[in-house]
Amino acid sequence: MVVSRPPLLAPALARLLAGSVILGMTLAWSTPAAAQISGTYFTGAAPITELNAPGSSNFSPSLTEDELYMVFASNRAGTAGGYDLYETRRPTVDSLWATPVNLTQLNSVNDDYEPDISYDGLRLLFVSTRAGGVGPSDIYLSQRPNSAAPWGPPVDIGAPINGAGIFNDDPHTTQDGLTLFYTSGTAAGTHVWMATRPTIAAPFNPGAPFAPANSTAFDHSPLPEGNGDTLWFSSTRAPAPVGSTDFYMITRDPVTGLYSAPVAVPDMSSTDWDSNAWRNGVTQRMYVSQFVGANSFLWILCPRLVVVWVPKCILSAMIPVSIQWFPPPPRIIWRRIWLVSILVPQVQIQWYRWFRWPLGGISVLQGSLSVIEPPIPASVFLPGAVGAVYLGGAPVTLQLGVFGPNQAPGLQTFNLGIPNNPALVGLQVHLQNASLEFGTNLLEVSEAGTIRLTP
Repeated sequence: MVVSRPPLLAPALARLLAGSVILGMTLAWSTPAAAQISGTYFTGAAPITELNAPGSSNFSPSLTEDELYMVFASNRAGTAGGYDLYETRRPTVDSLWATPVNLTQLNSVNDDYEPDISYDGLRLLFVSTRAGGVGPSDIYLSQRPNSAAPWGPPVDIGAPINGAGIFNDDPHTTQDGLTLFYTSGTAAGTHVWMATRPTIAAPFNPGAPFAPANSTAFDHSPLPEGNGDTLWFSSTRAPAPVGSTDFYMITRDPVTGLYSAPVAVPDMSSTDWDSNAWRNGVTQRMYVSQFVGANSFLWILCPRLVVVWVPKCILSAMIPVSIQWFPPPPRIIWRRIWLVSILVPQVQIQWYRWFRWPLGGISVLQGSLSVIEPPIPASVFLPGAVGAVYLGGAPVTLQLGVFGPNQAPGLQTFNLGIPNNPALVGLQVHLQNASLEFGTNLLEVSEAGTIRLTP
């Protein structure tokens, strides 16, 4: 939605964080209540300077899954009227974005904003207040035959989603394209709504308020992840943990289908108005809109969780306490923040590597029934290493994952087994993860995570 807010300060950290070596995360839940994490997910927001035109608002980014193409809204000089949709490209995720180009075939003399690119990159939903709509602000659809083709003429998706007197905003579809989350406002208030359809070619069924995300406040800007297993959204509910409207998330239990209670995500939120996010489900990078003073700007947040998990149940989550930049290469110091027991003795580590490792590297998961006190500094084993070795005595498992040399950046997955030994049931097992890049000797060592095996 097009909003303006009074001047307030938002954080602006160095863009360098966006290119640092950060470990990614994948979340899975066993119960909606017990399996909640406290809300530390991202590095500080860094402005996408080359896209934020001075003296204008730039917001609601939507990207293709390769993060090389973006559509966003702006009221910069040269629009057809009000807010227009712009597109921009870049050759690699580490490159600057090209000068934005006005999507003239989609824009009108009124406001056109809040784009949503489908998972396959061939459908684009957006909101427009143009004349001839069903309601005062309608959701429109544009399509293209392939990612290299231009977007086709926009079409109002019509009833039952759009309607007389209904203000619709913030459309986002799930990965399969069969569920639409959006913000809808009537005389009864403005909240998150949801609508479904049986196939991509079919129209959406009538929408309804999406109760798990809604409160008595202003709830808006829903962003589904996957097919709705996680929903990020913004809300003005009290008490606001950071600013006037902040980001929240809810997660759906894969067994019961029930959603958790909303969890505030303060590290996504500024001291002002925060809304209209887009997230890559693999790299976990988040692109958001945040106000600084009277205008909105585009920001990027990088993930900072490394999550060690088992199917349907998080095992251990760790975040960096600090990032040591000098002397290079950057090193990340980790600490444990959250634990639960596991149901299945199979651990999976998912790790996102941002840069090529010319000589490769290794990731190790060690399990033990005891922990060394005090821990041994990792530098004892490798000069310059950061972290400390906690485990010792009565080893349970030692699993090794190997990175081949010069592999392309991307998501790395290691399935590491804990012995299915009945004698271990009920005992505490301590786990520690370490990663080592050959050549640079970049070593990261986590604290020990403690679990209790259940039958």
